[in-house]
Amino acid sequence: MIGEKITLTIAMTLSLQGFAQDNPFFMAWNTPFGVSPFNEIKIEHFWPAYQAGIAEKMAQIWDIIRNPEASTFENAIVAMDKSGKLLSKVIPEYSGLTSMNNNLELQQLARRLSPVTSKHRDDISVNPE
Repeated sequence: MIGEKITLTIAMTLSLQGFAQDNPFFMAWNTPFGVSPFNEIKIEHFWPAYQAGIAEKMAQIWDIIRNPEASTFENAIVAMDKSGKLLSKVIPEYSGLTSMNNNLELQQLARRLSPVTSKHRDDISVNPE
Protein backbone atom coordinates (compact mmCIF):
# COMPACT_ATOMS: atom_id res chain seq x y z
CA MET A 1 0.00 0.00 0.00
CA ILE A 2 0.99 3.63 -0.35
CA GLY A 3 1.48 4.13 3.39
CA GLU A 4 3.78 1.15 3.73
CA LYS A 5 5.94 2.42 0.84
CA ILE A 6 6.13 5.91 2.33
CA THR A 7 6.90 4.56 5.80
CA LEU A 8 9.66 2.35 4.39
CA THR A 9 11.11 5.31 2.49
CA ILE A 10 11.08 7.44 5.63
CA ALA A 11 12.69 4.71 7.71
CA MET A 12 15.42 4.22 5.11
CA THR A 13 16.05 7.96 4.87
CA LEU A 14 16.26 8.36 8.64
CA SER A 15 18.53 5.36 8.91
CA LEU A 16 20.84 6.78 6.27
CA GLN A 17 20.90 10.09 8.10
CA GLY A 18 21.90 8.32 11.30
CA PHE A 19 18.73 9.23 13.19
CA ALA A 20 17.56 5.65 13.64
CA GLN A 21 20.91 4.43 14.92
CA ASP A 22 20.90 6.32 18.20
CA ASN A 23 17.31 7.50 18.56
CA PRO A 24 15.32 5.39 21.05
CA PHE A 25 12.06 6.24 19.29
CA PHE A 26 13.16 4.21 16.27
CA MET A 27 14.01 1.14 18.34
CA ALA A 28 12.03 -1.49 20.19
CA TRP A 29 11.78 -0.73 23.88
CA ASN A 30 13.03 -3.83 25.65
CA THR A 31 12.16 -2.54 29.09
CA PRO A 32 9.81 -3.88 31.77
CA PHE A 33 6.23 -3.41 30.58
CA GLY A 34 7.48 -1.71 27.38
CA VAL A 35 7.94 1.63 29.11
CA SER A 36 10.23 4.15 27.52
CA PRO A 37 13.96 4.10 28.15
CA PHE A 38 13.57 7.63 29.46
CA ASN A 39 17.21 7.93 30.51
CA GLU A 40 18.27 7.39 26.86
CA ILE A 41 15.92 9.95 25.30
CA LYS A 42 17.48 13.31 24.49
CA ILE A 43 15.80 16.48 23.31
CA GLU A 44 17.35 16.15 19.86
CA HIS A 45 15.56 12.80 19.40
CA PHE A 46 12.11 14.40 19.39
CA TRP A 47 12.23 16.44 16.16
CA PRO A 48 13.17 13.58 13.79
CA ALA A 49 10.78 11.23 15.60
CA TYR A 50 7.93 13.73 15.26
CA GLN A 51 8.68 14.24 11.57
CA ALA A 52 8.79 10.53 10.85
CA GLY A 53 5.75 9.88 13.03
CA ILE A 54 3.65 12.49 11.26
CA ALA A 55 4.71 11.17 7.84
CA GLU A 56 3.93 7.61 8.93
CA LYS A 57 0.49 8.54 10.27
CA MET A 58 -0.43 10.60 7.20
CA ALA A 59 0.57 7.72 4.91
CA GLN A 60 -1.66 5.42 6.95
CA ILE A 61 -4.53 7.94 6.87
CA TRP A 62 -4.25 8.16 3.08
CA ASP A 63 -4.36 4.36 2.89
CA ILE A 64 -7.63 4.49 4.82
CA ILE A 65 -9.05 7.28 2.65
CA ARG A 66 -8.11 5.54 -0.59
CA ASN A 67 -9.32 2.11 0.47
CA PRO A 68 -11.58 0.96 -2.41
CA GLU A 69 -13.76 -1.11 -0.06
CA ALA A 70 -16.89 0.38 1.48
CA SER A 71 -16.11 2.07 4.78
CA THR A 72 -16.79 0.04 7.89
CA PHE A 73 -16.11 0.64 11.54
CA GLU A 74 -13.16 -1.75 11.32
CA ASN A 75 -11.47 -0.40 8.17
CA ALA A 76 -12.06 3.26 8.97
CA ILE A 77 -12.44 4.03 12.68
CA VAL A 78 -10.34 1.17 14.09
CA ALA A 79 -7.71 1.67 11.38
CA MET A 80 -7.49 5.38 12.24
CA ASP A 81 -7.22 4.54 15.93
CA LYS A 82 -4.36 2.11 15.25
CA SER A 83 -2.49 4.50 12.94
CA GLY A 84 0.55 6.47 14.02
CA LYS A 85 2.39 4.01 16.26
CA LEU A 86 5.53 6.15 16.25
CA LEU A 87 3.63 9.28 17.28
CA SER A 88 2.01 7.22 20.02
CA LYS A 89 5.49 6.65 21.41
CA VAL A 90 6.77 10.21 20.95
CA ILE A 91 3.87 12.40 22.12
CA PRO A 92 3.50 11.03 25.68
CA GLU A 93 7.26 11.23 26.25
CA TYR A 94 7.43 14.79 25.00
CA SER A 95 4.38 15.84 27.01
CA GLY A 96 5.72 14.23 30.14
CA LEU A 97 9.11 15.83 29.74
CA THR A 98 7.74 19.32 29.14
CA SER A 99 5.38 19.07 32.10
CA MET A 100 8.19 18.02 34.45
CA ASN A 101 11.25 19.84 33.17
CA ASN A 102 10.45 22.74 30.90
CA ASN A 103 13.51 24.75 29.90
CA LEU A 104 14.64 27.05 27.10
CA GLU A 105 15.67 24.18 24.82
CA LEU A 106 12.27 22.49 25.20
CA GLN A 107 10.50 25.81 24.63
CA GLN A 108 12.41 26.27 21.38
CA LEU A 109 11.42 22.77 20.33
CA ALA A 110 7.81 23.53 21.22
CA ARG A 111 7.85 26.58 18.94
CA ARG A 112 9.07 24.31 16.15
CA LEU A 113 6.62 21.49 16.86
CA SER A 114 3.49 23.53 17.51
CA PRO A 115 2.71 24.62 13.94
CA VAL A 116 3.70 21.21 12.54
CA THR A 117 1.46 19.42 15.02
CA SER A 118 -1.45 21.79 14.37
CA LYS A 119 -1.14 21.33 10.62
CA HIS A 120 -1.00 17.56 11.06
CA ARG A 121 -4.21 17.55 13.12
CA ASP A 122 -5.91 19.84 10.58
CA ASP A 123 -4.76 17.66 7.67
CA ILE A 124 -6.69 14.81 9.27
CA SER A 125 -9.71 16.49 10.86
CA VAL A 126 -10.62 18.86 8.02
CA ASN A 127 -9.62 16.57 5.16
CA PRO A 128 -12.60 16.65 2.80
CA GLU A 129 -11.89 13.10 1.62
